[in-house]
Amino acid sequence: MGGEESGSDVVGTHTLVPTDQGVRVTLGVSFRGALAGVIGPFTSRMTGRYVRMEAEGLERRSESAV
Repeated sequence: MGGEESGSDVVGTHTLVPTDQGVRVTLGVSFRGALAGVIGPFTSRMTGRYVRMEAEGLERRSESAV
């Protein structure tokens, strides 16, 4: 999204941390900008679904590469 044009930005993050068992991945989403407080609550269910889909796809891809 274009922050200055729309009044908000949505930023997704992927954090990978090595562990004894492999790698732990943490996914995150943050809403920033003037409309973040309005957009976040209205899109939280959809955003959660997309993050779950991303996590499941990443897990499938990672496990198939082993």
